[in-house]
Amino acid sequence: MATRHLLLGDQLFDGLPGVAPKAEIVMIESLDLCTRVRHHQQKVVLFLSAMRHMRDRLRREGRTVHYVELNPDDPRSFLDQAAEFSPESCYEPADPFAREALGGLRHLPNPNFLTTDEDWAAYRGRHKRLRMADFYVEQRRRLGLLIEPDGEPTGGRWSFDEDNRKKLPKSVIVPPRPWPVADPTTREVVQVVERVLPHHPGKAADFCWPVTHEEAADWLSEFLEHRLDLFGDYEDALSQRDGTLFHSLITPMLNIGLLLPGQVLDLVFERHRRRPVPLNSLEGFVRQVIGWREFIKKLDQTYTQPTKNHFAHDCKLGPSWWDGTTGLMPLDLSIRRAERFGWIHHIERLMVVGAAMLMCEVAPDEAYRWFMEMTLDSADWVMAPNVLGMSQFADGGLFATKPYLSGSNYLRKMSDYPAGPWEDVWDGLFWRFMKKNEAKLVSNHRLGMLLSGFDRIPAARRERILSAAEEFIETHTVRP
Repeated sequence: MATRHLLLGDQLFDGLPGVAPKAEIVMIESLDLCTRVRHHQQKVVLFLSAMRHMRDRLRREGRTVHYVELNPDDPRSFLDQAAEFSPESCYEPADPFAREALGGLRHLPNPNFLTTDEDWAAYRGRHKRLRMADFYVEQRRRLGLLIEPDGEPTGGRWSFDEDNRKKLPKSVIVPPRPWPVADPTTREVVQVVERVLPHHPGKAADFCWPVTHEEAADWLSEFLEHRLDLFGDYEDALSQRDGTLFHSLITPMLNIGLLLPGQVLDLVFERHRRRPVPLNSLEGFVRQVIGWREFIKKLDQTYTQPTKNHFAHDCKLGPSWWDGTTGLMPLDLSIRRAERFGWIHHIERLMVVGAAMLMCEVAPDEAYRWFMEMTLDSADWVMAPNVLGMSQFADGGLFATKPYLSGSNYLRKMSDYPAGPWEDVWDGLFWRFMKKNEAKLVSNHRLGMLLSGFDRIPAARRERILSAAEEFIETHTVRP
C-alpha cells in the first residue's frame, strides 16, 4: 500500500520536495479551520482556490490525491476527517496549534523557512537579548548575502532603513498593478464562500489574488521589474492615492507555499545582476525576507505570547473598527483597504491601526483577532509576535525596544493626508496614553524624552485634544 502524505493548505510547495514520488496526497477543506477565527472571505478563497488548483495539478502529474471539499453540513473536525485517510507524514506545520495536533505524523522539513532550529539555537546562545538587528546580521553572514570578501556588509552598512522613510511625491507615478482574473475554479470557490461564510469580513467577489505557482511567479516578476527599484525609498510612505505603492504583496502567496523564500531571493539577485537595484531597496527587501520573517517565525516557535498584557488593556473593538467608520481619517482609510483587499502595508498595520488600538487601550487578544480576521497573510505564527509583541507591546519588550505610536505629525510627515479634526483626536490619544503610562515609559530612552513635551502644549489645546480622545474611546470601544 502506498504511503499517504497530508498536505496542509499553507504547504502548497511546487514539486512537493521530500515527498515520495508514489505517495498519495491527502488534502482537506475543513469548516472548523475556515471558522477557527472569522477569517476574511478573500483569505478563505485564497486557500481553497489554491488548494483546488494544486489538487488538479498533482492529478495531471499522475499523483493520487484524496481531496475533501468544504461541506458545511459535515460536523467533523479537520483532524477527524484526516484520520480517515491514515496519513503518515506532513511537512512540519508552521503554526503551533497544528504542530501539536499533528505531532503523531512524521514531519518533513518545511521549505518555507530558511532558519533551522540549530541556527536559532546558535543565535540565542550568542545573544542575551532578542533583537532582530543582531539576528539579521547573522543571517546575512550565514547565507552569504550582500557580504564583501572581507566579511563586511556591502555598502558599509548592515541596514539602510534610515534611507527608506520618504513620503510619496506627487511627481512619482505608481504603476498600475496587474491583478489576476479569476478562473472558473476560483469563481466556484467564491460562490462557496459567499454561501457558507456570509458573516465573515470582506467580500469574496472582490478576490483578485494569485492562486497558482505560475500566477505567483508572474506576480513576483512584475514586482522585480517595475517596483523593486523604488521599494526602499517609499517603503514607509502612506498615501491616499494608492495603498500598495511599490510593495511586493507576496506574503499571502509566500505564506501558503506558492512562492518559497529561497526562490524569491534567487530571483531578486538575478534581477540585481541583470540590472542593478539601488542598495537601499535591495537591502530593505532582503531584510524583510531573511530577517524579519525568519525572526518572527522562530520567536513564535519559542515563546508563548497570548496571555501577556503589559499595559492591562481591556477594551473591546466597536463595530466601526470593522467597517472603517470611526471618523479618524487615517484609521478609516486603512480599515477600508483591509476590508476591500485583505492587505495593508506594515506602516499602516503598525503605526496606524496597531497604534490606534494601543492608544485606545484595546485588549491585546482583541487586536490579535482583528489582524487575524482582516488580512490575507494572517497566521498564528505571524500575528502572535507581530501584534502582541511588536504592535501592542503586550509582552513588555521581549524583542521590541519600545511601544510603537506617534503623534499626528509623524503621519502627516509620511503621507499626503490632509490636515483636519482627526489630528486633535490622534494627538489626544497619543498624549493620553503617554501620560497614563508615564511610569512605564519614562525609563525608555526613546519615549522618555518625549514626555516633557506634554507640559509645553498650551492649556486650551491640551484640554481640547484630551477631551476629543476620551470621546473617541467612549464612542468606538466597549469598556468591560
